[in-house]
Amino acid sequence: MFYEEWMSSDPIAASRAVRKITDKALLRHLALFGRLSEVRQEALFQLDDPAIWKKAAKEDPNSSVRRCAIRHISDLDFLQEVLQEDSDLSVQKTAEAQREKMFGHTSE
Repeated sequence: MFYEEWMSSDPIAASRAVRKITDKALLRHLALFGRLSEVRQEALFQLDDPAIWKKAAKEDPNSSVRRCAIRHISDLDFLQEVLQEDSDLSVQKTAEAQREKMFGHTSE
């Protein structure tokens, strides 16, 4: 049986294995469908793919993965959508912080 380290149930070992992956197609797959949230996050860090970031920011069941994706997004309209549609306060705060970062100031 063929086994890859990123399939491990150990989040640290799996994340470490994802860092070594250079195949962009595999990274895109793991960013969206990886079994562990840590694997999905690490794959997002490795990618420069706004479409994947947006999909993860909207659809991932884990709020930490959605926050990770949002930190890569520079589309103000999309960030506004997240603010209005995501029910998780931590995700909303991350989207707001990302918008403020892009504007170079805070709303306080």
